[in-house]
Amino acid sequence: MLEDPVCATRRLLPWIVATHIKDGAIAMNHEGFTIFPVPAGAGVIDFPAILRLLKSLSYDVTLSVERARGQFSSADS
Repeated sequence: MLEDPVCATRRLLPWIVATHIKDGAIAMNHEGFTIFPVPAGAGVIDFPAILRLLKSLSYDVTLSVERARGQFSSADS
């Protein structure tokens, strides 16, 4: 959603009970940029910061791994 994931986690923290783990990368190209999925931890998401926030809750949060495919090009929008 083009929002910083750590800021979003912090803002939504009181209401989080479950979430999914998904990572991605951005590559510049002749049309602008392409966003594509990568293995969790290999992309741009700051998982250590997000997991620290989730761990600060007084209850366990259910995490699931999302296996995404494909890519999004800025030329597609």
